Amino acid sequence: MTTSTDMTRRTFPARIADLGFSIDVPEGFIEAELPLDDVNFDDPAQSAPLMVFSSQVALAIIAVAARPAYATGSVLQWVRYLAGHFGLDLQHVQVKSVGQDGAHPAITAFATQKQDGQTMHVMLVAFEDGGRLVTAHAMCPRELWSSYGNAISNAVESITLTAPKGPTHDLDSTDAPGWERITPEQHRADSERHAKLRAAKREPAVREAERLLLSDKFDEAEHAILAVDQSIEGGVEIARIYERRLKAMVDAGLVKRERERVETVFGRALRWRQACYPEPHTKMEADDYEAGRKEDLAHLVGILGYQPKD
Repeated sequence: MTTSTDMTRRTFPARIADLGFSIDVPEGFIEAELPLDDVNFDDPAQSAPLMVFSSQVALAIIAVAARPAYATGSVLQWVRYLAGHFGLDLQHVQVKSVGQDGAHPAITAFATQKQDGQTMHVMLVAFEDGGRLVTAHAMCPRELWSSYGNAISNAVESITLTAPKGPTHDLDSTDAPGWERITPEQHRADSERHAKLRAAKREPAVREAERLLLSDKFDEAEHAILAVDQSIEGGVEIARIYERRLKAMVDAGLVKRERERVETVFGRALRWRQACYPEPHTKMEADDYEAGRKEDLAHLVGILGYQPKD
């Protein structure tokens, strides 16, 4: 699979203290609607989402967020804290200027993250400007990184504030005074709490997505869920809504009358189900994953009653 690296420059309105920015988005990515929930910045792990874009054909996501900078510490310390909180295994951490003409000194890092047994590859950019911590990240399953990695990494490194105020905190100090480290026990407790919050946020998004599917608004339905949960859990939920929609269409006798519509739902259900397999490391894993994909196909064929030609 390949994706175009042609870029479109888009400018977004301010959401935090006149924070506006531009970013290069790969062709074929579609913007998701952002949740309207208030963000509790008293929670040190919370940031306000400013933008989410996703591929139309795979679980590849670009997101930008911001929050007030922490009172103490450096950007590097903050990145390490947030990485620990969200289960990111940081690699290749470095100082690098990002944005147009190297506008923003930043911490960049490649990371991996385990989500429901799947390994996600993540490119992260973080910088502080005028007392605001700005983060941009791109992610996709490990097996898709060769197709999407360069394009989505270039996207997050292109982020440029439209009216920068300049940094007010240390960038890469490892021992900036006053920074309190969070214990592993606190990390685990926070992670469990946020998993429950994501599940609660998904419920109304799933209902909205199912409503949109009734009108064949497939992209809008997917983005309704991705807007509140970009994790692999969100992808699994998308596969489920397509499967439920497929069954409802078959039960309503639409296979003969509207075959093309039904087969489109079948194809999307199959694609999202099969996007949740990690890259195999052994022949045994490869065989298991291939068997799983065959079971996915057989399951959906069992619902539809036949296998579409394409």
